[in-house]
Amino acid sequence: MDHVWFSEEESHLWIPKLKNIGTVHECPKIIKDRLFRFHIVDNVRGQTLPFAPEEIKTANLNVELVDINDSNLELKIFGNSKAKAEGKWKLGDNIWTPTHDLDHGISTNILGKAIYDTNKNSFIQFEMVIIGNWEGKTENNGRKFGPKSGKIGIRYNLAENISSNKIAPAFIDMYNADWVKHP
Repeated sequence: MDHVWFSEEESHLWIPKLKNIGTVHECPKIIKDRLFRFHIVDNVRGQTLPFAPEEIKTANLNVELVDINDSNLELKIFGNSKAKAEGKWKLGDNIWTPTHDLDHGISTNILGKAIYDTNKNSFIQFEMVIIGNWEGKTENNGRKFGPKSGKIGIRYNLAENISSNKIAPAFIDMYNADWVKHP
């Protein structure tokens, strides 16, 4: 299990600026980078490695405004992605640097729904499912003894406000966000 963190300001970037039913909004690069590089990864059997920006081959993430009910915006989330890492590690010398080349990749389809309360300026519901295919292995994801590829499913939802959900994401040190304070 891993968590995805967005600042309050970043969470607003999911919302279409035009509040007309049927409006489709492409999520900005910061949202797509966070998800596709660090969180839509094959960590089913253990920790895997993130992707460098140039390893993201397809990054489509859209939000459609499907209904407005009082202060609630009902949203449909959809998209697809493809990431492929080959050869040398491209993310510099850091705690994640592998000892050898570990080719791996993932391709996905994304579908979700959310409700954003404009009075509270926050999501009150968020569910997103990623279905796809993984290939290859990384140092710690336990894939070295199994097949070379397979199916994968990932589910995201709005975390409850409890202490066990306040664990920092695995790659938060690579988020490049000014609100992340390093020790």
